[in-house]
Order: sequence, then structure tokens, then C-alpha cells
Amino acid sequence: MLYLDIVKVCNSKAVSNPRHFLVSIGFDHAAASRLLQNTSGSVKLATMEKICLHLNCTPNELMSWKPPTNLANTHEYNLEKLKPIEEKDNIVSKLKRLPSDKLDKLRDFLEELENDAS
Repeated sequence: MLYLDIVKVCNSKAVSNPRHFLVSIGFDHAAASRLLQNTSGSVKLATMEKICLHLNCTPNELMSWKPPTNLANTHEYNLEKLKPIEEKDNIVSKLKRLPSDKLDKLRDFLEELENDAS
């Protein structure tokens, strides 16, 4: 099943409250709940664009795929790339566990990446 996984992107972007985030960018509480619970049935492209612009991501990053139980060899499908990120892989969780010397290395690396982008 292919589905919208806003929580996955929020976790990777250090957005701790996805519902609050969606409301802050203009969705009402009911729409935010439907988007987060995948109960809307369909999502307009304009809605995906709005979310992508505010999270600075692509539609591909917003999607996750849970293969049907009767499908063998799921690794053969490109949709496999859209597997959801496990909560333990949340970048914020990893940052919280890093010792300060590793955080310093990470800051240096991020600064290097920023300079490369310029």
C-alpha cells in the first residue's frame, strides 16, 4: 500500500509535532488529522506541494510503501525505496544520543556541507 507519510519527513526535519506543523501552515485540525492518519482517500497535488514547500522535501520523500503480504521478493520493486523509516532511525533521536565530541564533529561536517553548497 502506498501512503502519505508526513510523520517520516517531520521526524527527519526535527518537526516534533506534525499536527501542529500542519495547522501552522494553514490546514484545519480535521484536515491535519486526516492527512496524518491517511483517512482522506486521496490527496490533491496542491496539498502535497504545500507540504513539500514547507518541509523542503519532494513528493517522493512524503510517500511510504508497505508491500502486500502476498508479494514475494519485494526487493525487486523500486517501491521498496519508499519503505517507512523506523522510529529508532529518527535523526533527532540519534542526535540526542550522541556524545558532545561526536556532535562537534557533526557540526564541522555540516559546516563543510554548507560551504560546498555555496
